[in-house]
Amino acid sequence: MIRLTPSSFKSAHWSDRAANLVRAIRRAFTRENLIRNAKTLAGVIPLTILVWVVAEQQELVTSTAYVRISVQSADPAHRAVTLISPYDGTIQVTLQGSQAGIDHVKTLLHQTLVNDPMEIDVGTSLPPGPRQPLLTLDQIASNHIFFSQGVTVTACSPDALILNIEQLEDRTASVVAPPDVPGLVSAKFHPSTVIMRGPTSQLNSLARRGPLTVTADLTGLPALNSQGRHDGVAVGLVAPEDVSLIPSSVTADLTVGQADQSISVSPVPVMVLAPKFLSDNYIFDYKPILTQPVILTGPPLAIAQIDPRAARIVAVIKLDITDAGFHGSKPVSFEDEGLPEGVSIQPGNPAPTVQISVDPR
Repeated sequence: MIRLTPSSFKSAHWSDRAANLVRAIRRAFTRENLIRNAKTLAGVIPLTILVWVVAEQQELVTSTAYVRISVQSADPAHRAVTLISPYDGTIQVTLQGSQAGIDHVKTLLHQTLVNDPMEIDVGTSLPPGPRQPLLTLDQIASNHIFFSQGVTVTACSPDALILNIEQLEDRTASVVAPPDVPGLVSAKFHPSTVIMRGPTSQLNSLARRGPLTVTADLTGLPALNSQGRHDGVAVGLVAPEDVSLIPSSVTADLTVGQADQSISVSPVPVMVLAPKFLSDNYIFDYKPILTQPVILTGPPLAIAQIDPRAARIVAVIKLDITDAGFHGSKPVSFEDEGLPEGVSIQPGNPAPTVQISVDPR
């Protein structure tokens, strides 16, 4: 006869539980279970990573960027619009959106700084005036650059654009020859007057200097190099700033006296004219001497005073904001640095060029 004591029941109970645990562990770590679990993890882990990436891309972030604008008149035939402030058209914008969207928008905005400014079409609701405010955010926020990337513009600095809005008007101006044209005895123009169209303030400023006149551009005319009468010569007109001319060219009857002489000069020093933004942030690499000969024309006595190896002229490379990162050749213009009276610079055809690189500092 076997006697069962409480201690024997307890011993049997724990031994059974231990055996069951061992069997469970063995079943969990069989080859088949390990393979099945590995396959499950192989599918779950990449999916989890993808969810994390998408979630991070969709998370709203805030950042700032710069954009350059230009203003356009919605009625250019009757109203002139000029941006007074910010003077260079550069605005800081606060952006909100996904990181990917903001990165793309910043790339597009960089193009407005160095290439094409964002155009702001100024409607006709603002009255004419010298300092008309226009809310910057209203003009910027709806641009497709932002909403196409799911990005919102939440603020702008400055918060208002300051514009000069003027009515355009027409006035009559007489066509005249430029003063001191070498060899020119007389000039008669057909028609003798043209229409000058521009802002009222600009026309008033011109009128305060005397009767309104428009100068004929006689630069480089072959007729000026030979004595005699030359009728029906087509010439352009030099329009004052912010003014258009109707028509923009006329014909001239010219009488020329003593024929001019020419001289070839070389070398000529080279200088660069650039906006402050480029000068402060970019380095210009170019040859400071133009070796291509430049032709000077004028009266024989004046030409005789010129040293062909040290003529007082400078070749100028003119850069603007769109030339940031430029690598290539640029045509040059010329400036008179003290030539004898009556001598003119012939730019040549084609105009001389200089290789230049515009690289970030």
